[in-house]
Amino acid sequence: MSNLTFFVAAGWGWVEARKRGRTDATTMFLIALAALVGLGSFLFHTFANAWSSLADMIPIWTLVALFMLVAIHRIGGARPGRIGIGLTVAVGLVAILFAFGGDGSGSQTSNSPAAALDADGSSAPAYPILNGSEQYLPAVLALLAFAALSRRKGHPIAPWVVAAAGAFMVSLTLRTLDMHLYEIWPLGTLFIWHILNGTMIALLFQGLIRSPVARPG
Repeated sequence: MSNLTFFVAAGWGWVEARKRGRTDATTMFLIALAALVGLGSFLFHTFANAWSSLADMIPIWTLVALFMLVAIHRIGGARPGRIGIGLTVAVGLVAILFAFGGDGSGSQTSNSPAAALDADGSSAPAYPILNGSEQYLPAVLALLAFAALSRRKGHPIAPWVVAAAGAFMVSLTLRTLDMHLYEIWPLGTLFIWHILNGTMIALLFQGLIRSPVARPG
Protein backbone atom coordinates (compact mmCIF):
# COMPACT_ATOMS: atom_id res chain seq x y z
CA MET A 1 0.00 0.00 0.00
CA SER A 2 2.86 2.37 0.75
CA ASN A 3 3.97 2.04 -2.89
CA LEU A 4 0.85 3.96 -3.88
CA THR A 5 2.82 7.08 -2.94
CA PHE A 6 4.81 6.77 -6.17
CA PHE A 7 1.60 6.73 -8.19
CA VAL A 8 0.43 9.84 -6.33
CA ALA A 9 3.74 11.53 -7.19
CA ALA A 10 3.29 10.60 -10.86
CA GLY A 11 -0.32 11.76 -10.89
CA TRP A 12 0.47 15.11 -9.28
CA GLY A 13 3.32 15.62 -11.74
CA TRP A 14 1.04 14.81 -14.69
CA VAL A 15 -1.66 17.24 -13.52
CA GLU A 16 0.85 20.05 -12.95
CA ALA A 17 2.65 19.38 -16.25
CA ARG A 18 -0.61 19.64 -18.20
CA LYS A 19 -1.60 22.78 -16.33
CA ARG A 20 1.69 24.48 -17.18
CA GLY A 21 2.07 23.16 -20.72
CA ARG A 22 5.14 21.08 -19.85
CA THR A 23 3.98 17.86 -21.49
CA ASP A 24 7.13 17.25 -23.50
CA ALA A 25 8.24 13.65 -24.03
CA THR A 26 11.03 13.81 -21.44
CA THR A 27 8.78 15.09 -18.67
CA MET A 28 6.12 12.51 -19.47
CA PHE A 29 8.73 9.75 -19.46
CA LEU A 30 9.96 10.85 -16.03
CA ILE A 31 6.37 10.77 -14.76
CA ALA A 32 5.88 7.29 -16.23
CA LEU A 33 9.08 6.14 -14.55
CA ALA A 34 7.74 7.28 -11.17
CA ALA A 35 4.70 5.06 -11.67
CA LEU A 36 6.97 2.19 -12.75
CA VAL A 37 9.01 2.62 -9.56
CA GLY A 38 5.83 2.05 -7.54
CA LEU A 39 4.84 -0.94 -9.68
CA GLY A 40 8.33 -2.47 -9.55
CA SER A 41 8.59 -2.05 -5.80
CA PHE A 42 5.15 -3.62 -5.36
CA LEU A 43 6.16 -6.60 -7.51
CA PHE A 44 9.42 -7.11 -5.64
CA HIS A 45 7.77 -7.01 -2.22
CA THR A 46 5.12 -9.41 -3.49
CA PHE A 47 7.29 -12.02 -5.23
CA ALA A 48 10.86 -11.28 -4.04
CA ASN A 49 12.60 -13.13 -6.86
CA ALA A 50 15.12 -12.34 -9.61
CA TRP A 51 12.77 -10.83 -12.21
CA SER A 52 10.86 -8.73 -9.68
CA SER A 53 14.19 -7.46 -8.32
CA LEU A 54 15.02 -6.19 -11.82
CA ALA A 55 11.54 -4.68 -12.09
CA ASP A 56 12.37 -2.86 -8.86
CA MET A 57 15.91 -1.74 -9.68
CA ILE A 58 15.70 -0.65 -13.31
CA PRO A 59 13.02 2.09 -12.94
CA ILE A 60 14.64 3.46 -9.77
CA TRP A 61 18.12 4.00 -11.15
CA THR A 62 16.83 5.04 -14.57
CA LEU A 63 14.74 7.71 -12.88
CA VAL A 64 17.69 8.91 -10.78
CA ALA A 65 20.02 9.14 -13.79
CA LEU A 66 17.49 10.73 -16.17
CA PHE A 67 16.23 13.27 -13.65
CA MET A 68 19.76 14.51 -12.93
CA LEU A 69 20.51 14.83 -16.66
CA VAL A 70 17.25 16.69 -17.31
CA ALA A 71 17.91 18.97 -14.34
CA ILE A 72 21.43 19.71 -15.61
CA HIS A 73 19.99 20.65 -19.00
CA ARG A 74 16.93 22.62 -17.91
CA ILE A 75 18.24 24.19 -14.72
CA GLY A 76 21.93 24.47 -15.51
CA GLY A 77 21.55 25.18 -19.22
CA ALA A 78 24.02 22.47 -20.29
CA ARG A 79 24.28 21.86 -24.04
CA PRO A 80 23.12 18.56 -25.60
CA GLY A 81 26.73 17.44 -26.17
CA ARG A 82 27.46 17.63 -22.48
CA ILE A 83 24.21 15.83 -21.76
CA GLY A 84 25.41 13.01 -24.03
CA ILE A 85 28.59 12.70 -22.00
CA GLY A 86 26.53 12.74 -18.81
CA LEU A 87 24.26 10.06 -20.20
CA THR A 88 27.25 7.83 -20.92
CA VAL A 89 28.53 8.29 -17.38
CA ALA A 90 25.06 7.67 -15.95
CA VAL A 91 24.69 4.42 -17.90
CA GLY A 92 28.08 3.33 -16.60
CA LEU A 93 27.10 4.08 -13.02
CA VAL A 94 23.83 2.18 -13.37
CA ALA A 95 25.75 -0.79 -14.79
CA ILE A 96 28.09 -0.71 -11.79
CA LEU A 97 25.13 -0.57 -9.40
CA PHE A 98 23.60 -3.59 -11.12
CA ALA A 99 26.89 -5.47 -10.94
CA PHE A 100 27.77 -4.77 -7.32
CA GLY A 101 24.60 -3.45 -5.66
CA GLY A 102 21.76 -5.25 -3.98
CA ASP A 103 18.12 -5.06 -5.00
CA GLY A 104 16.73 -1.66 -5.84
CA SER A 105 14.73 -1.23 -2.69
CA GLY A 106 17.48 -2.84 -0.67
CA SER A 107 14.77 -4.26 1.51
CA GLN A 108 14.31 -7.58 3.18
CA THR A 109 11.93 -10.19 1.88
CA SER A 110 10.83 -10.90 5.42
CA ASN A 111 10.14 -8.77 8.46
CA SER A 112 12.29 -10.98 10.65
CA PRO A 113 16.07 -10.48 10.63
CA ALA A 114 18.31 -13.23 9.33
CA ALA A 115 19.91 -15.19 12.12
CA ALA A 116 23.26 -16.80 12.61
CA LEU A 117 24.57 -19.00 15.38
CA ASP A 118 27.10 -17.68 17.86
CA ALA A 119 29.92 -19.91 19.07
CA ASP A 120 27.75 -21.05 21.98
CA GLY A 121 24.96 -22.04 19.59
CA SER A 122 22.65 -19.16 20.46
CA SER A 123 20.85 -17.28 17.74
CA ALA A 124 22.09 -13.80 16.86
CA PRO A 125 20.91 -11.34 14.19
CA ALA A 126 23.06 -11.39 11.07
CA TYR A 127 22.51 -8.21 9.10
CA PRO A 128 24.89 -5.36 8.19
CA ILE A 129 25.08 -2.23 10.30
CA LEU A 130 23.92 0.01 7.44
CA ASN A 131 21.31 -2.53 6.29
CA GLY A 132 22.48 -2.13 2.68
CA SER A 133 21.82 1.62 2.63
CA GLU A 134 25.35 2.34 1.40
CA GLN A 135 24.18 1.55 -2.16
CA TYR A 136 22.30 4.84 -2.11
CA LEU A 137 25.41 6.96 -1.42
CA PRO A 138 25.61 8.20 -5.07
CA ALA A 139 21.98 9.34 -4.92
CA VAL A 140 22.58 11.08 -1.57
CA LEU A 141 25.66 12.93 -2.85
CA ALA A 142 23.95 13.95 -6.09
CA LEU A 143 20.87 15.24 -4.30
CA LEU A 144 22.86 17.18 -1.69
CA ALA A 145 25.08 18.72 -4.39
CA PHE A 146 22.00 19.65 -6.42
CA ALA A 147 20.40 21.24 -3.36
CA ALA A 148 23.55 23.21 -2.48
CA LEU A 149 24.12 24.50 -6.03
CA SER A 150 20.52 25.48 -6.68
CA ARG A 151 20.34 27.25 -3.33
CA ARG A 152 23.63 29.04 -3.93
CA LYS A 153 22.37 30.32 -7.29
CA GLY A 154 19.03 31.30 -5.81
CA HIS A 155 17.19 29.22 -8.41
CA PRO A 156 13.40 28.82 -7.98
CA ILE A 157 13.81 25.03 -7.78
CA ALA A 158 16.00 25.32 -4.66
CA PRO A 159 13.25 25.06 -1.99
CA TRP A 160 11.81 21.98 -3.68
CA VAL A 161 15.20 20.28 -3.89
CA VAL A 162 16.10 21.12 -0.29
CA ALA A 163 12.76 19.71 0.89
CA ALA A 164 13.30 16.59 -1.26
CA ALA A 165 16.81 16.13 0.16
CA GLY A 166 15.43 16.41 3.69
CA ALA A 167 12.75 13.81 2.97
CA PHE A 168 15.33 11.45 1.50
CA MET A 169 17.74 11.79 4.42
CA VAL A 170 14.96 10.96 6.89
CA SER A 171 13.75 8.02 4.77
CA LEU A 172 17.28 6.64 4.36
CA THR A 173 17.89 6.90 8.11
CA LEU A 174 14.69 4.97 8.83
CA ARG A 175 15.59 2.37 6.19
CA THR A 176 19.01 1.92 7.81
CA LEU A 177 17.44 1.41 11.23
CA ASP A 178 14.69 -0.89 9.94
CA MET A 179 16.07 -4.28 11.03
CA HIS A 180 17.81 -2.85 14.10
CA LEU A 181 14.44 -1.73 15.46
CA TYR A 182 12.78 -5.07 14.75
CA GLU A 183 12.63 -6.20 18.38
CA ILE A 184 10.71 -3.12 19.51
CA TRP A 185 8.92 -2.33 16.22
CA PRO A 186 8.11 -5.58 14.32
CA LEU A 187 6.14 -3.68 11.68
CA GLY A 188 9.40 -2.17 10.46
CA THR A 189 10.06 1.22 8.89
CA LEU A 190 10.17 0.14 5.23
CA PHE A 191 6.68 1.50 4.56
CA ILE A 192 7.87 4.94 5.71
CA TRP A 193 10.87 4.59 3.38
CA HIS A 194 8.43 4.10 0.49
CA ILE A 195 6.18 6.97 1.50
CA LEU A 196 9.01 9.46 1.97
CA ASN A 197 10.71 8.41 -1.26
CA GLY A 198 7.46 8.95 -3.12
CA THR A 199 7.27 12.35 -1.44
CA MET A 200 10.84 13.12 -2.53
CA ILE A 201 10.03 12.27 -6.16
CA ALA A 202 6.87 14.38 -6.02
CA LEU A 203 8.82 17.39 -4.71
CA LEU A 204 11.54 17.03 -7.35
CA PHE A 205 8.97 16.77 -10.13
CA GLN A 206 7.09 19.83 -8.92
CA GLY A 207 10.29 21.84 -8.72
CA LEU A 208 11.34 20.79 -12.20
CA ILE A 209 7.95 21.39 -13.79
CA ARG A 210 7.39 24.76 -12.12
CA SER A 211 10.90 26.12 -12.81
CA PRO A 212 11.82 28.07 -15.97
CA VAL A 213 14.04 26.36 -18.51
CA ALA A 214 17.55 27.84 -18.63
CA ARG A 215 19.07 28.91 -21.94
CA PRO A 216 21.97 26.69 -23.06
CA GLY A 217 25.30 28.15 -22.13
